[in-house]
Amino acid sequence: GLAPVSTGVLVRVAAAPPPPPPPPSQDDLTGVALDASGRPIANAIVQVQMVWNPNVVRTRTGADGRYAVRGLPAGLSHKVIAWHEVSFAGRSYCVRLGMPNVGDYDAFVPGAGVVRDFRWKLTGRIPDAGNNYFGATLVLVPATNFYDPVLEHGDDVELTLVPQGPLVDGSAGEVITRTVRYNTAGWNSRLEDIPHGVYTARVTRVRGGVRTALRVARLDNGTPGATATVDWEPDHQGSCGQVLGPDLRTFSLRLENP
Repeated sequence: GLAPVSTGVLVRVAAAPPPPPPPPSQDDLTGVALDASGRPIANAIVQVQMVWNPNVVRTRTGADGRYAVRGLPAGLSHKVIAWHEVSFAGRSYCVRLGMPNVGDYDAFVPGAGVVRDFRWKLTGRIPDAGNNYFGATLVLVPATNFYDPVLEHGDDVELTLVPQGPLVDGSAGEVITRTVRYNTAGWNSRLEDIPHGVYTARVTRVRGGVRTALRVARLDNGTPGATATVDWEPDHQGSCGQVLGPDLRTFSLRLENP
């Protein structure tokens, strides 16, 4: 005989917390490839090889520049290297990518999430490639003229390179000036670590304070003139996996009297 009673109940429901991310694999190798401006490099080749074994694992970076390699044999030393395939000035190059730290070039043993990042470098020494540099090499070769030599002992040779448009990575190039002294006892005419681009070259001889513009041309061909175009050809034979240093053939510039 009691009257019905209604009661309201407030229920608070908390959403379940998201599951924790899975722990990193003990065999993982991850990283990111970026250009000099910090933008991701998509589709770069990343190669992991055991140090004392020909086994090779290859992958490519995604649109965000990241890559991941899993399932590497634990307890064995590996090395990793990366390349960026680039078309520049009508040619195709395998650009060797650098790493932020010198120690990153050393071998590693797969462990708790090893990270190896890559950076596109135009200059600097490549730690695991002997005396190679990321930049290009140019050689100055004086023409042979017994009666009127182009260079004499003690002459200063001033090379000026003016970039013709952007460099291989799209960045703006700068005018480069290098000076070397000619020595008949042994002349080091190699100018190394030049950022890869297309340049107009001119050469000035300084003798006793007198500056003389020399004529220049490609060593293999070309008519000598006040300037010459310097552009490097690719040096790889086959796949990028054979490129440890810069993928650039040495460019030789012939020097002649005015």
